[in-house]
Amino acid sequence: MKRNVYIRCAVWRDEKDPAVHTADMDAVSRWCVQSITALLEKVPIHDKEIPVCFGSAYGVLESLHAFDTVSVQQGALGVSPTLFPSTVLNAPACHASIRHRLTGPLYNFSNGAASALDALGYAYLQVSSGYADEAIACAAEAATRETRLVNPALKVSNGGAVLLTSQPGAMELLEYQFGHLDVPGQGKASPYGCVEPMRELEEFLRVPRNERGEERILTAVEGTRYSSVTVRYQNIKDGYAYEY
Repeated sequence: MKRNVYIRCAVWRDEKDPAVHTADMDAVSRWCVQSITALLEKVPIHDKEIPVCFGSAYGVLESLHAFDTVSVQQGALGVSPTLFPSTVLNAPACHASIRHRLTGPLYNFSNGAASALDALGYAYLQVSSGYADEAIACAAEAATRETRLVNPALKVSNGGAVLLTSQPGAMELLEYQFGHLDVPGQGKASPYGCVEPMRELEEFLRVPRNERGEERILTAVEGTRYSSVTVRYQNIKDGYAYEY
């Protein structure tokens, strides 16, 4: 039976926030780690087998470019072996899981502007199906020289993370949808990249509201593909708990 899914906590971090020590990581991994670290500082978890779903439109592009540049100039043997792990798509989620000793499955999404919503949606499916009682969704983008060449609109290195649970909370995640459009579309360019929905969720929950039942649909379009998540605000005065 499908279970209701709630957001227990949402965080968003950018360059103005204090950084955790991540000097040995590539840029996008740093933002993934900072986001999940901030999340777990607010709501410590007890089940370390929690699923982690990570989304990024450009992922480890900076590390891939550095690896390929040296490889082309000096040959494959000229590349430092320490650089290779940072070129793997799941490097950011792996860094975060290792730091916090999370042993659950890792899922990685790179679907352009929809990457964060797909990570959030898949985390929702993990909980709604009963596979897990809690799940973490995270997204991050690094505004590096390489990513700006692909998307000049990306201005801010940032990351966001959400903890989903089957226990009632201040916001319910009602639905996750994805599909295809007959005509290619173009979503609104955001300086935060695909992380924009995470930023909106954090803001939506942080700003006090008196009306229970207010809904918001978060949508991202990439070419002929779209993803959307529908959330509904619950009145905290009704006995629901939310931590931010």
